[in-house]
Amino acid sequence: MSLWRDKSKRKKDVYSMKVMVLERKKVESQSVIILSKVSSPKKVQRRNTYRLHILKNVTYNYLGQNKVILLKNISATGGLRGGIIEERIPYDTEVMIHLDLENESDMDIKCKVVACDQVSNSMIQHDIRLQFLDSTALINSR
Repeated sequence: MSLWRDKSKRKKDVYSMKVMVLERKKVESQSVIILSKVSSPKKVQRRNTYRLHILKNVTYNYLGQNKVILLKNISATGGLRGGIIEERIPYDTEVMIHLDLENESDMDIKCKVVACDQVSNSMIQHDIRLQFLDSTALINSR
């Protein structure tokens, strides 16, 4: 059985749980099934993609300056979730991410900013999200 979370919040999270059918009946030409909960609801992953959770410092180049950001995760659909940066980078701005892969060649990945939102309790900190511009053409820098 699947459940929708509170529709008033306009979230479409899907939950699943095991149930047992207790009774089936018709009420005024409507089918009614009475269920009993067997397990607790658990959130179901709705996408067919994978997100690699990683905590790693990476270098990004913006306006000719190299700065460090903590990378939080990489999505199989070609997105990067960065951490907190001190400056706001405009939407659609291209940046180059330098990813130092231990035991492998380093990579320079051309990305664009898809979101750079101000952290709720700060005037100068921003949470950044990036998307690969061409995930099939990652540039080997070594």
